Amino acid sequence: MTVESGCSICGTNTLPHPRKNFSKHEKRQLQMQNEDCTPYYDLYRKKRFKQYSCSPIQKLNYWLAASIFLNAICLSMLMGFIRPSGYQDKQGALEDGGRSYVNGAGDSHLRYTNCSGQGRFEYDEINGGWCQCYSCFTGSICSEIIHDCVINFDHGDPKMFEKYWSLHQNTVSAVLRGNERMSYFSDKEAVCWFLEPSLAMEIKLMHKMIGNAVTEGHHIVVGTGSSQLISAALYALSSLAHHRPVDVVSASPFYSSYPPMTNFLESQLHHWAGDASSYKTSGQNAYIELVTSPGNPDGMIHSAVVDGTGPVIYDLAYYWPHYTPITEAADYDIMLFTVSKTTGHAGTRIGWALVRDIEVAKKMTKYIELSTIGVSKDSQFRTAQILKGIRISYSDKAENSREYDSNSQRRLFHFGYEQMDLRWRQLRHAIGNSQCFSVVDFPSGYCQFFEKNTRAHPAFAWLYCEMDEDCHAVFKANGILTRSGLHFGSSRKYIRISMLDHDNVFQLFIDRVHQMASSCHKK
Repeated sequence: MTVESGCSICGTNTLPHPRKNFSKHEKRQLQMQNEDCTPYYDLYRKKRFKQYSCSPIQKLNYWLAASIFLNAICLSMLMGFIRPSGYQDKQGALEDGGRSYVNGAGDSHLRYTNCSGQGRFEYDEINGGWCQCYSCFTGSICSEIIHDCVINFDHGDPKMFEKYWSLHQNTVSAVLRGNERMSYFSDKEAVCWFLEPSLAMEIKLMHKMIGNAVTEGHHIVVGTGSSQLISAALYALSSLAHHRPVDVVSASPFYSSYPPMTNFLESQLHHWAGDASSYKTSGQNAYIELVTSPGNPDGMIHSAVVDGTGPVIYDLAYYWPHYTPITEAADYDIMLFTVSKTTGHAGTRIGWALVRDIEVAKKMTKYIELSTIGVSKDSQFRTAQILKGIRISYSDKAENSREYDSNSQRRLFHFGYEQMDLRWRQLRHAIGNSQCFSVVDFPSGYCQFFEKNTRAHPAFAWLYCEMDEDCHAVFKANGILTRSGLHFGSSRKYIRISMLDHDNVFQLFIDRVHQMASSCHKK
């Protein structure tokens, strides 16, 4: 047979077509071909023709291409697109740009880290995960303190509860399949047609267990947080009024969001009319009173103050046993609650209203229908699972109160009460006998849920600056952001301080307050 010589790679004649087997004569003939392009082959198992060796220039091109490829891999590793599975620190984390990536390739014990107790681990299926550091902490595993950071206690973000839920991650896990809860409707025959029946049931069971509200004779309306429900209630009540616009009032210090929420749309139905304590009724005007109890910001128990017959909306977001003694079950026409301050799940954005009048409930439902076409079913399902998990943890409630209290780490309201009690004691100790700052001393009361006397530990501290006219400015100068009393219809000598941040951040706050109080001298 004839064997053609040459190498297509080198630009010479056509190479022989590779075949399964070569005779000894053919192999010898191939080896004696063109010296500039000597083909060689690797038969291995089946004696198959594999590759050819070409000129030095061609070899250089191959090496150059391989070098570029390897450099691309190295650059991808440095940029974080590729994670080497074997490289990890003592905590099983991969260092990169201030984040701590954990190898998630099969090693389940490396998927979680406590981030030095000063951050939250964020799981990522691609990179494994990283540490999201709390305020005032930094580093790949959040081990470094930013000493000159600004502590933001202006908002009431309930991050304190992350500590509890990190110990109970799997007890309230919610799994939603792709074909579940796809419809707008939950119950077409119900007043609130987008309310999930499972959530409605858990709300009733929770209030019955805690004893903080009467659900019988009330309709449940679910909303995207209690903020949406406040607007829905104002719309429902003012649209049913005979005189418009309806005055909206609340006793000072009132919740700072009431005025902007009332006037936000510049509606002709209602408008903000100020402090309920000084409001005077007449036959020519209609009014709606907003009552927050326990108060935000002062933490005190409040009731309606206007001498009239106008409707009252009770915002009971903080009427839970970890904030205040549950002395009786509230039984008002409109009562608002939210999961954010109850369990700490502010991001779930679920609130509910207990409404006695069916026409008001229908109007509130219509408002939510027109503004958001209902409320997320996924969020409702998760909230139902959370409430159910809490309820189950109390299902084996012991008769002996001492034995009952020993299980605080697995029972949310006991955990919350102990945390708030500790934080308030720390704050009072930090202020000490300072002549510059003071906070309210709350009375104790018999809590029907805990079955013993407890003291109120509000979610906010309503602090008074004895000497300085602008308390907000004083704390801001010391790296602490608060909310001025002016926003609550009060004096600038007051500030509201959130008591719900992470433990480590709260401790930094206590240290700064102690330094401020220690260096304070009466002018």
